Amino acid sequence: STNASCFPTGLSHRHFRRLNQMVVSMPGFSPECSDRIHGLRLEVVLRNIDRIIRVVGNRRVNVCMHAYQFNAAEIEAAQRHFRLPCTRPFSTTTSRPRAS
Repeated sequence: STNASCFPTGLSHRHFRRLNQMVVSMPGFSPECSDRIHGLRLEVVLRNIDRIIRVVGNRRVNVCMHAYQFNAAEIEAAQRHFRLPCTRPFSTTTSRPRAS
């Protein structure tokens, strides 16, 4: 698990031909949340997730965000950024996506 902090070079559509779904989780959608939880640079994570979506295809990528009290206001911004209907928060206690 890299939390999209890196993107391997040389990946193409052919590497994901048999993939049904990929889940990418985020601790939040602000530099403060990204740094607070994982010490990651948000702009790098977002760039890598966008690259993953381009390579894998947006119908097979599910971007989830850990839901905390301190990042609840960031969920809509994440949904707008990714323009994915599947972007949703999930509980950090159950690790299961909430029903939309």
